[in-house]
Amino acid sequence: MIGYFLFTPPSEMPADTKDPRITYNPDQCGGRPCIRGMRIRASDILEMLANGVTEAQILTDFPDLEVDDIKACLRLASARVDTVRDLDHAGSEALG
Repeated sequence: MIGYFLFTPPSEMPADTKDPRITYNPDQCGGRPCIRGMRIRASDILEMLANGVTEAQILTDFPDLEVDDIKACLRLASARVDTVRDLDHAGSEALG
C-alpha cells in the first residue's frame, strides 16, 4: 500500500477511516483508490451502486471481489464526503 487518501497524507487521516481493502499505487489506475491491489477502482464500484446495480450483480461481474470490498468502497465515499474543506480557499466563489 502506498497511501490511503489522495489529498490528505495518511498520517493526517483518522485511524478509523483507513481501510486495508482500499489501496493506492501511483503506478496503478493513476493512483486512484483500488480494491486490494487489484485494478478495480473504488469509484467504479460506487458508480455501479449509484446506478442501481446490486451487490449480487457486482460480485457476479467481479468474482474476485467480496462483500466487504463493496462495504470498504462505501466507507471510503463516506469518509471523503465527511471531510471538512476550507471554504475561504477552495470553492468559496461558487457559494456566491
